[in-house]
Amino acid sequence: RTSASQAENAGSIPVTRSISPPKLTVRPRLSAVGSTFRQILPLAIGAAISPVLLLLQVATLASKNFPLRRALLVLVSSSTVTALIIIFVSSTNQKSSSSSGSQDAVHAWIEIVLAVVLLANAVRSMLAPASDAEVKAPPDESSTRLHAVRYLLLGVAAMATNFTTIVLLIPAVHDVAISSLSTQDKATLLVVVGIIVEFVAYFPILVVLAAGKKGPVLLDHLSTYLRTHRRRIGIVVSLGFAIYLGYSGLSALA
Repeated sequence: RTSASQAENAGSIPVTRSISPPKLTVRPRLSAVGSTFRQILPLAIGAAISPVLLLLQVATLASKNFPLRRALLVLVSSSTVTALIIIFVSSTNQKSSSSSGSQDAVHAWIEIVLAVVLLANAVRSMLAPASDAEVKAPPDESSTRLHAVRYLLLGVAAMATNFTTIVLLIPAVHDVAISSLSTQDKATLLVVVGIIVEFVAYFPILVVLAAGKKGPVLLDHLSTYLRTHRRRIGIVVSLGFAIYLGYSGLSALA
C-alpha cells in the first residue's frame, strides 16, 4: 500500500524542470574588450604621431614616377616593422605572464621607465640645435627595381628609428598581452593598434586617391606645417606621454 500510495502521490504532483537562462557571455566580453581598448587608445594615438613618416610619404607622393606605387612600398615596409614589434612584445609578455604573479607591478615599472625615457628624449630635443634637414624622396635616376628596394628601406628606417612611436607602442601592446581577453580578442585589438599606428603612412595615400589633383596641394600645406613645427610636435608628444605614463605607473604602485 505504501508503495502504491507513493506512486499515486508522485503521479498527482506535477514535475517541473528548472530551465536555467542562457549564459550572457557576449556583453561581458565586449565590455572587457572595450575597457582594454579605451586603456590603450591614448598610447596608440600617441604612437601614430610620426611627422617623419608622414613627411616621407608626402615627399614620395610628390615624386614624378609611380608616386602611389612607391608610397605603397613605404606603407608595406613600415607596417612590417610595426607588425614585428607587436609580435615580439606580445609574445614576450605572454610568456612572462604565465610565470609571474605580479604583472601589475611589472607593468607599472615599465610605464615609469618609459616615462623617464620619453622625458629624456624631450629634454634632448629641447637642448639640441634646430635642424633644417628635410625629408626627401630619392632622386628618380636609378632603375625601377632599385627604387623599389630604396623605398622599402626608407619605410623600414622611418619606422625603426621612430623613437617616440616605439616607446608608446610597447606599453600598448603590453596592456593587451597581459589582459584576460581571449586570444582572438587580443589578436583583434593588436591589429587595431597596428592600423592606428600606421595612420600617417596610409592617410596621405587616401587623401590623394580621394581628392585627386587637389590631393598633392593639400599634402603640401600639411608638409609645410610639419616641417615648421616638427621639433615642437616631438617635444610636446614626448612630454605629454611622459607625464601620462609616469602618473599611470606611480598610481599603480601607490
